[in-house]
Amino acid sequence: MKKYRSLTARLTYTISAIVLAIFIIIVFINFWITRSNLLDDAHTDARNISALTVSQIQQELLRVELPTQYLAGYLSQDQLDKSEIAILLQLLTTNNERIPGGFTAYFDEMPPAAGSKPKILYYQQGAHSDTMEIAFAEKLRTWSARLKDENRPFWSEAYKSAGSNHLSVAYLVPAYLGVDDTTRISGLIGVELRLSWLREVIEAHKQHQRDYVFILARDGKSLVRPGGEVNLEKDIYQTAKQINNPDLVLLADNMLAGRNGFVELDRVFENFNSLVYYMPVAQTGWSVAVVFPKRDLLGNLYITTLIVAATGIVGFLLIIFTILIITRRLTRPLQQLSRSAREIGQGNLTVEMPTVPANDEVMVLKDSLETMQTELQAYIKNLIDTQRYKDRVEGELRVAHDIQMGYLRSDFTNFCENRNFNIAATLKPALHIGGDFYDFFDVNEHTVCFAMGDVAGKGIPAALFMAIALTLTRSAAYATQSLSQIVGKINEVLVSQNENAVFTTFFIGLLETDTGEINFCNAGHNYP
Repeated sequence: MKKYRSLTARLTYTISAIVLAIFIIIVFINFWITRSNLLDDAHTDARNISALTVSQIQQELLRVELPTQYLAGYLSQDQLDKSEIAILLQLLTTNNERIPGGFTAYFDEMPPAAGSKPKILYYQQGAHSDTMEIAFAEKLRTWSARLKDENRPFWSEAYKSAGSNHLSVAYLVPAYLGVDDTTRISGLIGVELRLSWLREVIEAHKQHQRDYVFILARDGKSLVRPGGEVNLEKDIYQTAKQINNPDLVLLADNMLAGRNGFVELDRVFENFNSLVYYMPVAQTGWSVAVVFPKRDLLGNLYITTLIVAATGIVGFLLIIFTILIITRRLTRPLQQLSRSAREIGQGNLTVEMPTVPANDEVMVLKDSLETMQTELQAYIKNLIDTQRYKDRVEGELRVAHDIQMGYLRSDFTNFCENRNFNIAATLKPALHIGGDFYDFFDVNEHTVCFAMGDVAGKGIPAALFMAIALTLTRSAAYATQSLSQIVGKINEVLVSQNENAVFTTFFIGLLETDTGEINFCNAGHNYP
């Protein structure tokens, strides 16, 4: 027997599954499209922030580069004493706290020899000096040698300012003697620029709490990094080796090569996945990188998706509840009709059909069941009447059978008692009554007549025809007529009023008991 599954349950399951599938697809598509849009916006924002940051850095650098180059050109054309040079250096630093000072340095030979001492004029914080720390003097020799080789201004690597410990860089321009400025570089002119303002530029462009920008110098060291002091003893390659991250090495290679691009890094910055856009600063060889933690970038998306999912689950439950109510209302008449049909199947044809409020398919089904109920009632009534009639006819046929069997002789033993022969016969009609017959009787003391026949057909007509034939056989004048005359006379009587052309085969014989001689007449019957 098949397991019962209600229509309500199957309908609820099917619709719920379809609705849930559609909802999941919608949420997934919405999440994917929104995520793609957010990432595209992040690319654009990072590119804009990088471009804006680089632009502000370049503007600030130009505020140092242009006056310094002008001063270098002026000094190359005029022989100035120290006081005049000090005034010019002071003008460079006036009203600009980011420039703590400037300096000039001349060597007796270029490039300077190791250990050679330059002629220095250093201006800082309202005073000038002819001396400088030994470590800074070594930097001057290195810078001067590079100026001699490259013959163009450049920005130095980052260093800590003497005395103040501020992170700074210097813009260095070659100084010339005479007019032949291609062969007679005799020193340099430099302006120191503190880098604390870089953090102000970076903080001004943050969009999320954990967004940050870091700047790499061309030697791979950080000029600005979030959350702490800059360590000039450690570059980005050492950091990548320490955390064993080849992606960070690839990022460093691209940044220090002056490229710009977009990359996604896993658990490098503050141990969560980040999107990084990097762009070079042409004048200095620096590279600016904007880092967007994906958790902050996509956090609102995840929260929104959870809210949508929770709302969808509540809506899904409401849909299931609504479907259950509607399907139960729709299937309640079906259940009642099912019970009524079961009652009809069990024989209760008078069961009352349920009321169906809506004029729909359920109403059509109810009408069909009512029609079937009415037709079954009529059929059962007709069947009962037919059975009653059949029983009555069968009863009458049984009576007719008994009458027919009683009309045929069955006293074989008594008839053959004290005689030198035996007679036996049996009759099994196809129906209750039939047209087969037999008979035997004494014609006289020494003669016995026996006959048998088979009327064409079965049932009552054959039985009646048999009775007439049997009566004519018994009433014949055997003493005065031969068997052929008797059979002919019987035939004439049977044919005279036989509109239905019923016929019978007939065999009749006379047995002389004292001699054993038999005379017979056969009218189409099988010979015995």
